[in-house]
Amino acid sequence: MPIEIKRLTREDLYALVWAEPMSTIAPRFNLSDVGLKKICRKNGIPVPGRGYWRRVQTGAPVTQATLPRMDDA
Repeated sequence: MPIEIKRLTREDLYALVWAEPMSTIAPRFNLSDVGLKKICRKNGIPVPGRGYWRRVQTGAPVTQATLPRMDDA
């Protein structure tokens, strides 16, 4: 069975990691959540910190980091 290659832009990946937890996104790309976080770090994509999704779940106020320009990252 051939391997399907999935390509995302920085903006698409940024939107994904702020839309749902990495532990649910990573398996779609055959990655671990740690591997996905490393890809984000390499590409200068900020990710939610510890406890972010719990705060979202409980309705506590949260802030989303902005995506820096590539030359700033």
